Amino acid sequence: ESSLRTEREIHHNNNLKLSYSHTTDSQPKAFGERELQPAQPPPTTMSFTLDDIADWLKQDNVAQFSQLLESGKSYKGYTVLMMIGMHSDGMTMIKELTKRYPTHVNEASTEPLEEFAGDIGLIADADILRDSKYTPLMLAVMFGPPASVKAFLDAGARTDMKTHLGSSVLDFAQYRDDPQIRRLFNLKDPGDDVPIMGDVFHAPKGSCGCKPACTLL
Repeated sequence: ESSLRTEREIHHNNNLKLSYSHTTDSQPKAFGERELQPAQPPPTTMSFTLDDIADWLKQDNVAQFSQLLESGKSYKGYTVLMMIGMHSDGMTMIKELTKRYPTHVNEASTEPLEEFAGDIGLIADADILRDSKYTPLMLAVMFGPPASVKAFLDAGARTDMKTHLGSSVLDFAQYRDDPQIRRLFNLKDPGDDVPIMGDVFHAPKGSCGCKPACTLL
């Protein structure tokens, strides 16, 4: 059984360390077999798989993503807009969904990253995993392409929001090894003595066709 695994370490000013892991197996991981347990509304069962997300993005299937956003469904506290922001080909859908559902632009994740990260193959330091209240913009800055980051900013995504443990999108942008993303926030390139996030875009693509920055598909 073949698999692809790519890891990069990330450091930022709070001495947090993060590494990316992308695994592609012959059997796709399904979202639809587990129940969510939010406080409100009562638990619901997801009815889509990771392959569905990839297919809907390729098809520009706004209707399917709209249905999930309108229903208030999320997976382990993370909405489909957050997932799309992490995908290497999500820019077009981000623009359309943020135009239709502007209230979701600054929505924050309701659960720590740990369970969600485990399901999508993301390996992170304990401080990152136990943190929550990540916005779609934060996730795009950490894991997505510059085009998706710009799409969220153009849609009015706030840059002053903080995670539960106090990290901001500016922290993530400063230490991401991507000058395009740093320029979007008018940040200077860090000096040689400043630890920066690993550049996942130089790694080879997985068999699914996405870059390792997309740990979902």
